[in-house]
Amino acid sequence: MNRASQSPKAFVAIVTCVLVMIVVYMSQGNMMTRSRAPQRESRNGFAIPTSLGKANRTKTRLNVILLTHMSSGSTLVGNIFNLHPDVFYIYEPLNTLRREIDTNEWRALPKPSNDAYRQDFSTLLRDLFTCGFDEERTIELAFPEWARPFNAWDNRSAPLTKESLRKACNARKITVTKIMQTRLPSEGGIHELEQVCRSDPSKFDCFIVHQVRDPRAVLSSLISKHFYSLEPTANVFTMTPMSPEGIKLLKENAQMLCTLVLENLDYVHAKWSNWFKSRYIIVRYEEIISNLSKEVSGIYKYFGLPMVDIISNWVKGIPPPGMKEARYYAMVISSNDTTTAEKWRFHEKPSLVSLFEEACSTLMENIGYILVNGSENLQN
Repeated sequence: MNRASQSPKAFVAIVTCVLVMIVVYMSQGNMMTRSRAPQRESRNGFAIPTSLGKANRTKTRLNVILLTHMSSGSTLVGNIFNLHPDVFYIYEPLNTLRREIDTNEWRALPKPSNDAYRQDFSTLLRDLFTCGFDEERTIELAFPEWARPFNAWDNRSAPLTKESLRKACNARKITVTKIMQTRLPSEGGIHELEQVCRSDPSKFDCFIVHQVRDPRAVLSSLISKHFYSLEPTANVFTMTPMSPEGIKLLKENAQMLCTLVLENLDYVHAKWSNWFKSRYIIVRYEEIISNLSKEVSGIYKYFGLPMVDIISNWVKGIPPPGMKEARYYAMVISSNDTTTAEKWRFHEKPSLVSLFEEACSTLMENIGYILVNGSENLQN
C-alpha cells in the first residue's frame, strides 16, 4: 500500500488521539475545579474555597461554627450537624446576650456597650468551646427554654445542669455552634471569632462554615417577618404600598446586612494565610438544598462523621423518631424546601428586587449571584 493511501488513516488516527487527550484534560480540569472550588474572586486576586478539601486538624476539641444570618436557611443547614449523634449542637447561643443590650440587632451598639458585649461574647464562647460550662450565666444565655427544642441531643426530660452539659458535650465527637453575623461585636466582626478561636489552642480549635444565601431571598423573607422587629417598627413593613419610611428602613437594613457579610469576607481574604486557610469555607444555601444527599456526604466525610440511618432518612424526608410534628425546627425535610429557595423570584415586587440589588450588588457579584437588572429577567 502506498503512502498516499495511508495518509487518510494516519490523519484520522492523529485526530482521534488529540480528541481523546482533550477530553481527558477537560475531565481532569473539571475534577480540579471541584476539589479547589474557587468561586469568589477577592480584591487581591485569589479565591476562597466552596468545597471541602483534605482535613488537617489538631487533636484538640473541634468546634465547627456555622456563621450565617437570619432567613438564610440556616436552621435546615444546621440540622445536617444537629441530627447527627456524634455532634453536640448549640443553637444561637448569642441571641439572649445580644438582645439584653438591644433588641434591635440591626442597630450597631455604642462603644461602651459594644466593649462590654465583646468581653461577655468571648467569655461565653470559650466556655462553650471547651465543654466547660463553668461560667455562672452560660446555661441561662446559651440554653434558654425556647432554644432547647432546636438542639436534637436535648430530650428536655430534665433541667440542664453544668454536669449534664459536660457529659453530653464530651460524649460527642465535635461541637457545632450556630452564630448570626449580626450578633458578632460591632466593627470586629469575624475577627472577634478568630480571636476567640485562637485564644487557647491547647484546648480547642475551630472551623468556620460561612453559610450564605441569595440576598434577594433573604431580604424578601425578612420583610415578611418584619425583620424580627418589635412594635411599632414592625408596622412600617406591613403597609401596602410600603411607606417612604418603610422603604428607607428596608434599604438601610439591606445595606447593613450585605456590608456586614462583605466586610467579613474581605477580612478572611486579608488574613487567609495567617489562620483561615485550613479553617474556613463559604457555602451557598441554594447549592446545599438542591443536592442535599451529596452535600451531606461531603460534609460528613470531611469532619470524620459516619453516615447514619437517622440522617439518611432525614434527607429522604423521613423525620427522626418522635419528631414528626417538628417541621418548625426543620427536623423534617419537605419537598417544598427546594422550590422555596427561589420563591422570591415569582412573588416579590420588581421594584423591591431592584432595591435589594442596588444595596447588595457588590456582595452578590463576590459570592456568585447573578443580577437580574430588571423585571423582564426576573423569572428566567
